[in-house]
Amino acid sequence: MKQCACCKEVKPLDEFCKNAKRKGGYHYYCKVCHSASNKKWRDANLEHARATSAAYREANRQKCHAASKAWEKANPEKVQAWRERYRVEKSAYLQDKCIRYRAGKANRTPAWLTEDDLVQIRCRYQLAAMYNREGLDRWDVDHIIPLYGKKVSGLHVPSNLRVIRADENKRKANKYVVQ
Repeated sequence: MKQCACCKEVKPLDEFCKNAKRKGGYHYYCKVCHSASNKKWRDANLEHARATSAAYREANRQKCHAASKAWEKANPEKVQAWRERYRVEKSAYLQDKCIRYRAGKANRTPAWLTEDDLVQIRCRYQLAAMYNREGLDRWDVDHIIPLYGKKVSGLHVPSNLRVIRADENKRKANKYVVQ
């Protein structure tokens, strides 16, 4: 039995963390008080705590990976529950993002487009789909002047569309560079 220096309760030794540097071999706070103290410090020093954790994970990548895999193996029901929750949340997020993108594209498609313009737009999307079916690379239809640019926003018109590789489109990242 030992008395916690924080809550002043007398508790069994298994309620205390081991600490070889302490005289009795156990920490002077019980696990509950120690956890609360750590949480309070972490909340007050969040940036420092995140940087320290990231540095440790980077320096001990294999050790952290092995510990993570061991935990996953020991807790398959928690892993499955997390994966299911993540799948549902990700699906809802992507669906919302897709809806917003389509609505934005519809709002940026001018009413003055002719039938020929709409055919040209469909042809560019069909060309990208054909490249994706035939080749190893992934192709996208890119808006040269992005629909959601920070400084300038373009329209969904044939002269603003081009078919490019997906990796190049991702590097462009919703930017328009004036040459």
